[in-house]
Amino acid sequence: MVRVRIAPSPTGNLHVGTARCALFNWLFARKNNGKFILRIEDTDLERSEERYVQNIFDSLKAIGLEWDEGPYKQSERLDLYKKYAEKLIESGHAYHFEGAIKFKMPSKIIKFNDLIKGELEFDTSLNADFVMIKSNGTPSYNFAVVIDDMEMQITHVIRGEDHISNTPKQIAIYEALGAELPIFGHMSMILAPDRTKLSKRHGATAVSEFIEQGYLPEAFVNFLALLGWSPTDNEEVKPIDKIVEQFDITRVSSSPAIFEFDKLNWMNGVYIRSLPLEDITERVKKYLTQYDLSAYSQVQLQTMVDAVRNNLVKLSDITEAVSYFFEDTIQVADLTEEDRKVLAQFKEFAEKIDYNNIEKIHEQLGEFREQMKPMKAKQVMPPIRKALTGRTHGADMGVVISLLGRERVMRRLSI
Repeated sequence: MVRVRIAPSPTGNLHVGTARCALFNWLFARKNNGKFILRIEDTDLERSEERYVQNIFDSLKAIGLEWDEGPYKQSERLDLYKKYAEKLIESGHAYHFEGAIKFKMPSKIIKFNDLIKGELEFDTSLNADFVMIKSNGTPSYNFAVVIDDMEMQITHVIRGEDHISNTPKQIAIYEALGAELPIFGHMSMILAPDRTKLSKRHGATAVSEFIEQGYLPEAFVNFLALLGWSPTDNEEVKPIDKIVEQFDITRVSSSPAIFEFDKLNWMNGVYIRSLPLEDITERVKKYLTQYDLSAYSQVQLQTMVDAVRNNLVKLSDITEAVSYFFEDTIQVADLTEEDRKVLAQFKEFAEKIDYNNIEKIHEQLGEFREQMKPMKAKQVMPPIRKALTGRTHGADMGVVISLLGRERVMRRLSI
């Protein structure tokens, strides 16, 4: 059975690079009816924090990457590492050194066929002996990862290419223990649009930041899946079950993947527009807590959300997009004398508007445009929108007028 793992270190919030690695492992497991295992590599005692452990759990769950086994913690397995270290000392593959235990690196050529990079070859004579167990009793990364993968019967190690240089050392440990090697696959790094290492100066880098900003988990996962992997049908927007069905690790590119924020924004917008109205209305409520939602019925809230959803890039954009529906006063600037004359006429006309019927309002707005001829619609409607919303574009005016209601419409026209 295929068994893969993701093994983040809790020294910070879950990074998008680690999340992408987790996703590709998860996809590989699901495609092959295998198991996806979560392991926390927390032997860096000074930098590991429990809040980051929790962030890893929460972030993986938020984007739907539920694990089948674990979470295991390396800090709870120290006796296991010591047992294997003693075994290697007994077999002559390791030795004590200044309070630590070092692995005796053999001098040989190590070759392995990487799932993504192809055949790789290393001359281990270029590698010095390295520490397996530190003087404080904790294992080094290269030792602990082998013992854990071996004990957990990991069949495929799919990880970032920054680990390629570690692989010869790890293979040497496997061979010294007489253990079967897993199949390795090293994914390319994620770069920013400027082709430099993705960092906070480019924007959000933690999964939790993206989710908090209002990127839909399903859109975010869809985007991550396309960072280095190309489906055969070239369709970019697809649900997770379709991604699982089409996923092929051999189609993962060995070239760096570019994290294009503009593409993520576009894809998130596509998902926002495709969500059922009831669903997206519930999802945006967390970004509307500063407003008194009880002022509107659930149906009215859905109407409001539907009127602005096409302009949303992130769910958090809703806060500003609907502010004029809740604020008592709005700022209106740059009204000309002609604009004021239009507003005076519309205020009189607005007395007879049917505020409870949006379709009827559309008809009545058409009547008002006719009434104002020979003025053109682009001279008539913009000042009305500006007076009612403080903006030059936005939601359908029938929706705006209906939701604001007679009292607020009349008050805002009195400028």
